[in-house]
Formats: sequence, C-alpha cells, structure tokens
Amino acid sequence: MSEQVVGLEGWRKNGLIPEWSRVDAVILAWPDSTMDWGYIIDDVYECYIDIIDHLLEYSDVVLLIDDFQDVPMECMNRWASGELGHELIPIFDFSLNDTWMRDVMPLFGMQEGERVAYDFGFNGWGLKFASNHDNQAVRELFFDRKIFDPSVRYINRLETILEGGAIDVNSRGELLTTDSVIREANRNPSYPEECHDLYFPEEMGVRRVFELEGITPMSGDDTDGHIDTLARWVDDKTIVYCATKDPADDHYKRLKHLELELQKLRNSEGKPYRLVPLPIPSPMEDEMGETLPATYANFLIVNGAVLVPIYSDPKDEEALRIIQEAMLEYEVIGIECSALVQQHGSLHCITMQVPEGFMNV
Repeated sequence: MSEQVVGLEGWRKNGLIPEWSRVDAVILAWPDSTMDWGYIIDDVYECYIDIIDHLLEYSDVVLLIDDFQDVPMECMNRWASGELGHELIPIFDFSLNDTWMRDVMPLFGMQEGERVAYDFGFNGWGLKFASNHDNQAVRELFFDRKIFDPSVRYINRLETILEGGAIDVNSRGELLTTDSVIREANRNPSYPEECHDLYFPEEMGVRRVFELEGITPMSGDDTDGHIDTLARWVDDKTIVYCATKDPADDHYKRLKHLELELQKLRNSEGKPYRLVPLPIPSPMEDEMGETLPATYANFLIVNGAVLVPIYSDPKDEEALRIIQEAMLEYEVIGIECSALVQQHGSLHCITMQVPEGFMNV
C-alpha cells in the first residue's frame, strides 16, 4: 500500500481532497443503448464490466442504473457476491443524459474540518450536449437517495459551471487547470478576467491555481481541453503529462506548448516540479473518420492502484511502465478502453471517487 494512500486524519481543515486519498467508493453510471453509445453498446458493456471487476478489488462501486434489464444478471450476481473483495451499491431508476460522472458528480473537500461536497453546474461542456438530467444528479443522490453520510454538507455552486475533469489537485491546495476550459465563453460568460476567486473562493482551500495558458485540446476533445486528458498530479511534487517526440504528429506543437507551460510552474519554495512525459497512442478515429482524444493521462487512482486506459496500441506497455516508475508503490493496471474513447472520453471521465467517510454506509 502506497504511503500516498492516506485517510482524512490530520487532513487540512480546508481543501479539495486529492485523488490519492483513501476512498469509500467510485461512482459510475451504466451505459444505456439509447445514449450515444448505442452503435457500440456491446463493446462498451464489456469495457464497463472489466472496469467494475477491477474496481471492486480496491473499493466499493456505486452504479447508477436507468434500466435494470440492461445489466447482465451474471455480472450483478458476481458483483453482489463480494467475491471480488468489495461491495456493489446499485441505484436503480436513475435517469441521466450520459455516463461522464467525472464532470457530473460533486467535488469533495473539507471546510473547517467538516466534510463537504460542492455541486457545480454542468451544461454539457459549454452547451454542446443536453444535460438536463445530469445537472440534477447530485441533488438526487444527496436528498432523495441519501447515499452520502449525513455529516457531509451539500454546498450549492450551481451558478458556476465547472467540471471535475477540468481540474486536478494535490494535497497542498495546488490546482491544475487550463484557460481553454475555465474561460470558455459558454460556461461562465459573466466571469471577469480575474475569475479564480469566483471559481475557488477562499473557503475551498485552493491555495494556488496553475492555469495553463494557450492550451490547444487534443484532437476530438469535446471538453475544450480538460486537464485530466493532458497532465495529472501523481504526488505533491510530480506531474505526468502527454508528450510526443514526433514532429509530424498533429499534436506535436500543442503538446510542446503544454510542456513549456508546465516547466514554468514553481512550488511555494520556488522550485520546479518533477515532470514525467507520457507517450500518446497512435492516432485513432471514430466511425466518421474524426480523430479521437486517446490519452494515457486519463487514469484513475484508487486505494493503492492506478487503473490506466490502454488502446491495444504498441505504446501501451511504455505508458504503463512510465506510470509505474512514477508511482512505484502503486499497482498499475491497464484496462482496454478503445470503446470508451469512441465517444471522446476514457476511464477517468466515466468515474468519480468518493473519499473515505463520505458514503452513507
């Protein structure tokens, strides 16, 4: 078990909780054939089953399900049996527009030593897609389904649009984000140029905002450049990020700019961070021939394990090796996610971890 896997004892009184803290559960939503997944639904089911099987080795899983009949009964029986080590918590008759839980679920943190959950508004990544059900999901889980511990205080931030994939935090209150997302005109058009205090007021415990400037999203990225597709904290001193050495690659210039932005960052002592470049997979296309935003940076950290999306690509093994070297005390597991990226997201995008002590269990 990694030393980075920590509980909330001695946690800062104020702050968002980093992903490497111990978790009670991970939230997913079961894909529905009526969603955009319909044309590849069997492949998507297979991917979700693989992810849930692995997750249950490390944490409980909350599964939001709109149509019970769509979940294979043999899977439900296996997940309910406890043989994988942890518990499946199914929530039935739960309507959603899609399954991107990273951007729909709350952000979890502490305020003056109290557990809190921030419910930010979600508008389909700047009014690109319908979000009428997604934008109500957190309130339903809190007040109707009551899945969160009574000690967790709900904080309504619905007037501000902010997706979970747009930010990444460490335990020092340092936050990575991109200007291409938080300043995108259809999210918060009324926000002034200096908007960090509006997104992250003092009580949220965000001490420093690293807003990477001039970032161009990965090709096919509907989110306008979520940080969880580009660069991630793996500890307080280390950032892994997407890079390519091939000047002919369409992403070469944009990822070189990302690297230069990361090289400018300094910690509170004026020292640079340890930067670890990750390869990107070979170009992938959807059924219309559009380039897909496949990235290994879209991994999930959960109770001493790192679940990494892979794509049956020659660079998969290199990416897994680099992440393992950067996170020596973790178990690094590759999960085939080519089906997920067909809808322009990956493993981290479909999951949201619930920190220890936040679940009503």
